[in-house]
Amino acid sequence: QNQRQTYSGGLGYRRLHDGDKMAGIWGVYSFVDYFHTDKSNEFWLLNPGVEWLSTDYEARLQGYFPLNGRTKTYQTARASNIPQDVANSASQMTSNFFGARGRRVFDSNVALVEQIGPGVELEVGKSFTFNQMKFGQSETNRAWFRVGGYHYNIQNNSDVYGIQANIEAPLNRHVSLIVQNNYDNQNDNRFSVGLRASFGGSDAPLNTAQSRMMDPIIRHQARQSYGEATPKRLNFVQQNEITLIDNGWFFSPNGTAPRGLA
Repeated sequence: QNQRQTYSGGLGYRRLHDGDKMAGIWGVYSFVDYFHTDKSNEFWLLNPGVEWLSTDYEARLQGYFPLNGRTKTYQTARASNIPQDVANSASQMTSNFFGARGRRVFDSNVALVEQIGPGVELEVGKSFTFNQMKFGQSETNRAWFRVGGYHYNIQNNSDVYGIQANIEAPLNRHVSLIVQNNYDNQNDNRFSVGLRASFGGSDAPLNTAQSRMMDPIIRHQARQSYGEATPKRLNFVQQNEITLIDNGWFFSPNGTAPRGLA
């Protein structure tokens, strides 16, 4: 998707708990994500998390922490010529960095940047069963309904926060269909349909807690359909101010300076 690339590697540990309360699988994991953005910047993130899986319910809590900085420059420009998408995303007014003060006309050299930040995601799920016809016979399968929320802190810009809901239904033992909808303060509503593939799997009977030992670890719920490891915002950073006209005079037909030039 527009040169976006995300690669991940990690380790996890799961243990089956047979107690009367919260019986199921408890797990911890940690991943390192490499995120190549559509602006050709590179971010590395640490993603630790905890999870609980049972036959009918699941929950996971995880965090994302930048490892090589939160702000990356991708281009330089004049403040008077900042692209509209950057101006819309930025937390500051572009007009503060160019114009006129008294008899002086000025502009600014700025760096156009991509920004990410530390974040947290929480998701809970409930399974439900449905009947599916295979080879002329009815077979009971288990699908999942999940809801979650996320919040990411973006330095010197507006945070990104939102909610999501998804349904995951198996097509076979290794492939499932995912229908997801996200709503957040950056992109408003985002609907997506995708496939999740998993290889291997548990030999335990289906629809048991043991059978979930090899379930995929679900991550990146905030931007799963974008192919991005984390939300990001565009911004600009002033590098220096330059004088275009010093001691200039301005004239108008009605004898007053145009708005913004005095």
